[in-house]
Amino acid sequence: MNRAGRLALGWLVVGIVGFALLPWYALQRSIFESAWLRDPLGKANASALFQGLLYGANWLLPLGALLVLAGAGVVQRAEDQRSRAYRSRWLIVVGAAGFAYLLAQGFAIGGRGASFRALSEWLPSVANGQPGMGAGAALTACAFAMVFAIGLAERGAFKGDAFVACSAVALAALVATFTFYPVLTILVQAVQDAQGALSLRAFIDRLMTPKIWSVACIAGGTRCGVAWNTLILALLCALLATSRGLAFALIVTRTRFRFKRLLRALSVLPIITPPFVIGLGLI
Repeated sequence: MNRAGRLALGWLVVGIVGFALLPWYALQRSIFESAWLRDPLGKANASALFQGLLYGANWLLPLGALLVLAGAGVVQRAEDQRSRAYRSRWLIVVGAAGFAYLLAQGFAIGGRGASFRALSEWLPSVANGQPGMGAGAALTACAFAMVFAIGLAERGAFKGDAFVACSAVALAALVATFTFYPVLTILVQAVQDAQGALSLRAFIDRLMTPKIWSVACIAGGTRCGVAWNTLILALLCALLATSRGLAFALIVTRTRFRFKRLLRALSVLPIITPPFVIGLGLI
């Protein structure tokens, strides 16, 4: 077994632990407390395997089958180019299917039950819904994502480096989860009424609220709307940045300033610092 195969096997073990041993749903307290160990098969503490076998959450059991399929792909021998290509396709498909199914069941069956009437009729056990995902779900999701990434590396992506592939997929998943998804949720909720239905009237009411367009600060009020504050901030940033850039350029090209390298380093900071915004989003 090559290095990518060993790495995939390690992540597969992580996924099995998350699916079969750790609490699948979020605990009221931390997973690092030992209280759940006193009753590991209780409804609140059970893993996905026992949630499906003992408590009717049989929609979780296909995840175990997908882990078995992933294991079948991992243990395949990849001695030549053809066998490596076959194994890579297997890992990509199973990893993507497992990750997608895990997310789909989480969104389709929320805390108040099924999100679709047809699903509640097909699976009566979803009427009570399910809590948020916990440590077991997180590890299983990571395992599927990493198996997918290793499959990409086996196909030649990221120059065949499995570590780089796993890092890229992990970063993409984190940014999508903690940055894109919350923003998308807010944008969708902007066009929904109190019952969750699409409503143009609700969107217009939210868009035209005084909190956005108020000019009370001009007439002696405490503050103006968000739109005007944003516009003022953007204009000031553009003016100050352009002025400072022009000053740096004149100093570097038309003076004998001794610390020109320091100015060059300072001028690069606006390019370096924006990724920290993503970091704050992840936090």
